[in-house]
Amino acid sequence: MHPEIDQSQLRALLILSSVVEARDAYTGGHLWRVGQFSRLLAERAELSEYEVFLAAIGGFLHDLGKVGIPDHILQKNARLDEAEYGVIQTHPDIGRGLLHE
Repeated sequence: MHPEIDQSQLRALLILSSVVEARDAYTGGHLWRVGQFSRLLAERAELSEYEVFLAAIGGFLHDLGKVGIPDHILQKNARLDEAEYGVIQTHPDIGRGLLHE
């Protein structure tokens, strides 16, 4: 673990991301897969061990903002309408806000 990383903060973010994934059963395992692909890409790019770690964590956290998306949109079984899709598109900004608070 790198000294700049607060382990309790990281643990809280990982738990929150797991909650997000639990709310959206459609994407089961998605966060883990994106984290693994990110790690593999970072290793292939011959990044430092710390950068590989950050890539893997970033992949796992990339949908963190979905915690702020209403259930009726996140769990909708039909195609999203334009307004609902607009709401889904806000999840990166919500995630950024959570990470920068």
